[in-house]
Amino acid sequence: MSNPPYVVSGDAELLLGRWAEEKGFTIPPTEHFAEKREGLLDALCRIFPVVEWISAEKLSSTIRGLVGKIEFPIDEVPPDCEFIDYGNMAIVSMTRSHWTSQYHIDVSRSVNQEGNDVGSFHRAGSAALDIQYQSLAQQGITDVVLVDDVVFSGGQACQVIEGLKRHKIRVRAMIAGIWIDEGWKRVHQQQVRTLASVCYKNLIDEVCERDFIPGTPLCGRSLAHDGNAGFPYILPFGRPGDWASIPDSHLVSFSRTCLEISIDLFREIEKCSGREVQCRDLERQVVGLPSGTERFVDELQKSLDRLGS
Repeated sequence: MSNPPYVVSGDAELLLGRWAEEKGFTIPPTEHFAEKREGLLDALCRIFPVVEWISAEKLSSTIRGLVGKIEFPIDEVPPDCEFIDYGNMAIVSMTRSHWTSQYHIDVSRSVNQEGNDVGSFHRAGSAALDIQYQSLAQQGITDVVLVDDVVFSGGQACQVIEGLKRHKIRVRAMIAGIWIDEGWKRVHQQQVRTLASVCYKNLIDEVCERDFIPGTPLCGRSLAHDGNAGFPYILPFGRPGDWASIPDSHLVSFSRTCLEISIDLFREIEKCSGREVQCRDLERQVVGLPSGTERFVDELQKSLDRLGS
């Protein structure tokens, strides 16, 4: 019996590229990101027997391909046909990284100040979820296809499905670039058609690359009700054991590797940009670090020094 994989989906370069363009910074070449990615994957390979990498390009193209297959009337689809018709339905994106749409639902898994799970809330800068659902209904939308990059347990997807249902909006199908079997079944039980090209039935975990790299937009679990701040999935910020299945014996060494990667990336961004990156420049603040004019890499270095060896 083969070992279950540990899956990492890429998005750091994509997200930092968008952030840099908006903030007037310049990111290093793709080759530099590839080098740092190898460091991350090597660190994971020292922990897990099988590590699988899914690039941002592959994930985005997979989602585009699945959206492009929506062609036939949904209630007239032959049993063996994967095509569906969105007709007058809205395609609603739940991911800001791999697929954008005219319509979005901005939702994020959130925790409190102690890092304890408090469910899913609206992302910083967006309206409360009920208001987002209501806005879709007020535009005359009655049927939607949801799109997300990864569906793991399906809890967040089902929360959105139920929320839309309260506003008389029916989710006819859900597309995801990566499905985990638990989430696939849970969404399917809502009588929502599920479309995917990759579905894992047995794996150790699936983590987005951004969650390991402090300073990356959307990094980590969102701090509920407190602006745009998050807990990266590494020490000394978040809970890499609970959130990313990192064994206790590797918590410090793995977290050090991720901090070193982040420090190097932001130093290169500074070099390419000709100016320093201050904490206030980040799209998402890191819980536990300042949010003012402090140089970000200096604050990361302090966190690295506190971790020890």
